[in-house]
Amino acid sequence: MEWKVFFNGSFFGHSGRDHAGKEVTVGKWFAWAGMEWFIPAVYLCGKGFVLDFCMRVEKAQLQAFIDKWKLGGEEAPEQCFRERQMELDWDNPLCFDVTPRLILNGKELSSAHGCGTAYNPCLPEENGEDAKRVMEHYGLDTAYGWMVWRYSFPKKTLRRPEVRTLSVMLKQQPVPVPGPHFHATAPGDTFKFVFPENGAEYTLTVQEYERKVMETKWFGNGRWEYPTQYQVMTYTVSPEFPGELTVTDCVKSDMPKEKHRRQEEPAAVAAVAIIGGADGPTALLFGGEGQGKPRIACSALHFEPVAEVEWRMVFHETHFNDITVKLI
Repeated sequence: MEWKVFFNGSFFGHSGRDHAGKEVTVGKWFAWAGMEWFIPAVYLCGKGFVLDFCMRVEKAQLQAFIDKWKLGGEEAPEQCFRERQMELDWDNPLCFDVTPRLILNGKELSSAHGCGTAYNPCLPEENGEDAKRVMEHYGLDTAYGWMVWRYSFPKKTLRRPEVRTLSVMLKQQPVPVPGPHFHATAPGDTFKFVFPENGAEYTLTVQEYERKVMETKWFGNGRWEYPTQYQVMTYTVSPEFPGELTVTDCVKSDMPKEKHRRQEEPAAVAAVAIIGGADGPTALLFGGEGQGKPRIACSALHFEPVAEVEWRMVFHETHFNDITVKLI
């Protein structure tokens, strides 16, 4: 199959009637985040630019990861499953999320969309055709593992800009790391915890805690009945927390139920998630001076009220500084 790259495309295909981009060979190698990286080419398209960049991983690292996390044994309880998934993603050498920005003639361009594919020499039967095509086109060494990203950057002018200088800035996306669990039932409840990055102790103080009911109008009037009962907790952390912290429910929301049972099963039913209550938490706060900024956490949705919620702290950590690489 002929190699073509489109602005509104991915490794799997494209949409629309735009023409394939012009491939400009870059061939740039650089080191970042403890890995070797390679930017093989940039594509000049009518709507902007498409950039492929590749991260190389030693085969021994991948084999060690596979041996450590091999499946088997009893399935983890629900409250542990998501934590295990976060730990697995954290430990996976091919799981590294970045936010790229293209710098054209000194001006930054944000990406409109992107996609990724991976090649694992330890599991050759699981490598897709898209990964194999990328490996072949760019001549990547099959003795290594590779993570390849493709991002599209829309141009800011109607005309195709003259490319005098071109660089890419890469920023590591924060990685969710599971923290301690705690229970809270009322304003004034406190929980002390240690932030792993600096070893300092912090105190979470519940400011407001209330049961809420999600309005059914948000779900429409289809054949599915959705859970609406949830808890909203407003809390503060003191002293002021230096990193990014979220608090989530340890269990998942109840799955929607069919109002009128049918023989066939739905092809897919999305889990319900919410950011805040229908009318938001109250502004009344508990406690005095020294509290941090108020934060909000919402529990999972249930059909019946739950007596108690087990909350999980999640630290979002970034361990590598941004890097800017000159391409042209």
